[in-house]
Amino acid sequence: MTPRPAVSVVLPVYRNRPHLPELHRRLSVVLAAGSHRYELVFVDDAGGDGAREWLRECRAADPCIVLVEMEQNVGQHRAVLAGLARSTGDLVAVMDADLQDPPEALLRLIRAVDAHGGVVFARRTARHQSRVRHLTGRLFKSLLRRLAGTRIPAGTGMFFVATRQVVDAAMARAAEAQYVPLLLDRTGAPMSAVDVEKVMRRDSPSAYSARRRIALGMAAIRQAIAKRATRSR
Repeated sequence: MTPRPAVSVVLPVYRNRPHLPELHRRLSVVLAAGSHRYELVFVDDAGGDGAREWLRECRAADPCIVLVEMEQNVGQHRAVLAGLARSTGDLVAVMDADLQDPPEALLRLIRAVDAHGGVVFARRTARHQSRVRHLTGRLFKSLLRRLAGTRIPAGTGMFFVATRQVVDAAMARAAEAQYVPLLLDRTGAPMSAVDVEKVMRRDSPSAYSARRRIALGMAAIRQAIAKRATRSR
């Protein structure tokens, strides 16, 4: 039998085709340097930019690649949930596929989880988006913490590493919410953060529109408040 991977890296892909060769190369170098058995779980979210075809070719040459192909675009968080469901590693990382999340920071998050358990998020130390997107993101996460009582660390996003136990507990509650950090919070697992300097993407705009960000944010806040009200009864 093939040994179970020590690390699974889940990567939602939506119109990221130009970044994939470098992403694959850097992740392979980083994880090999850390002497980790690993799998790279790419979730193609029907971007239609040739990413799926490239990933199929890469999978044929690299047995560490797992490819999840969504029939239609479902959005970042649902794509991540599909990847988490396919992951098998003892530790599971989630990161963007556009190189804003530096692959070289992954080992720092892995070491932090090994030391503290639970979930470790990457906390931004530099602005990697436009000023408007940066401010609206901070406002959303502040509201989520204050109104809904979540423990999600400030300044964090969708770059994290969690233990298999936490991921399994979160997936068991996947019907409760679409916002992945909120699902992790609901497991009650320890949550911490390490500082990581993210890279501002300048070559192309984000596929995550302002309307989509607002809709997801409002849904996450409603779900979190409803769950808090249920606990208080």
